[in-house]
Amino acid sequence: MIEEALKSYSFIQPEAVFIRHNENMTYKISDGDKNYLLRIHKAAEGLDFSTSYGDTPRQVFIESEIELLRRLHDIGSIKTQYPIRNAAGEYVTRLESGDLVTVLSWLDGEDLINSPISEELVLQIGQMIGTLHYATAQIPDVKRCCYDEEYIIRMSNEIKNAWEAKHIEEHSYVLIEKVLNHIKRILADEKQNFIIIHADLSKSNIIYDKGSFSPIDFSLSGYGIPEMELGGDYLQPK
Repeated sequence: MIEEALKSYSFIQPEAVFIRHNENMTYKISDGDKNYLLRIHKAAEGLDFSTSYGDTPRQVFIESEIELLRRLHDIGSIKTQYPIRNAAGEYVTRLESGDLVTVLSWLDGEDLINSPISEELVLQIGQMIGTLHYATAQIPDVKRCCYDEEYIIRMSNEIKNAWEAKHIEEHSYVLIEKVLNHIKRILADEKQNFIIIHADLSKSNIIYDKGSFSPIDFSLSGYGIPEMELGGDYLQPK
């Protein structure tokens, strides 16, 4: 699969190193003195995107993520990856299997997985989030998932299924439902304040290099309240 994907791009002597397989199969591609991130959009077994994406085909969100990254790159106020065209001049490649492939520029640096939590780190990440939101607020009409009341309803249905399958106890189910209903009311009241948010700012999705922070992996980005970004694990003490 990776060999077929590489042949679709204008690489000269590419070397692929597997990174991980979650929502995508990701590879670091080295070609001469240049590096890239290649993604085969084939989710690991058991991963389900229906809670975030609803009934919309995943291809729609893959294409709109590319559009979002292009626009962020054009705005230029925050450093992010940008999409690379294939040999046919297209941003999205379809393999014979039907799986889709995209290639992004590579960002040097390290993620924050092993970084200790500190007030200074949280402040710097907050500044990065503010810069990102200022940029995304300038981007209208991108087809992304929406973290609104309907999203909470889908999440509630998943929790109910887990309770009925006896994966969680009843008292936990009742408490979770109470919290979700409260969140649903807040989202309904705040919908006029929705902007495009990253929605998955874990420590593994923030890259630090030479004094600056950059968000990566916009697969789950969508419309929501800005405060949703504060759910990242960078706020959770070890």
